Amino acid sequence: MAEIAKETKKAPAKHAKKLFTDDDLGAERVFPKLNLDRDDNSDDIITAIGDYKSKHTPEETEQAVHDWYSQYDSILAASIQQNTHTQQQRSSTDYHDYWNCQDYPNYENCILRRRQDMLDQHDAQVKIGANFAAIGRIQQDFMKIRVGIFRYNLQYSWFKVRNANGVGSY
Repeated sequence: MAEIAKETKKAPAKHAKKLFTDDDLGAERVFPKLNLDRDDNSDDIITAIGDYKSKHTPEETEQAVHDWYSQYDSILAASIQQNTHTQQQRSSTDYHDYWNCQDYPNYENCILRRRQDMLDQHDAQVKIGANFAAIGRIQQDFMKIRVGIFRYNLQYSWFKVRNANGVGSY
């Protein structure tokens, strides 16, 4: 072991040739990021799609738009799924906690448990509210962008907007 350690110390340290930052990742992005918590930038995205179309083939354009769309559609799907799961979990917890309190012989334990449940309920509502904000924003921007790219004669059958209840799309 000592020999291996000595050999390792003798070898020159190799460093990465390039340090990747968020700016590097942004450089690979074809279209602007969707502003989920700032001013609406869907017009900028529509313009960027039009600019891209003017310099690329229809297939390249469709692939780039589809890649961009898929990124935000997955966020939309995850937010919808998380809200559905959280609401189901809270509903089940509220029902069972009522009956569990009835079975507790110690009133003080029941009160402590109810307080914790109220805190959990608050946290769940905050999470659900944040998800609904993202859901609404993505849905609105998808609709605006889908209509906006019509001016460039771009109509894609796959460019659908998921319903917030997780059932179907339009």
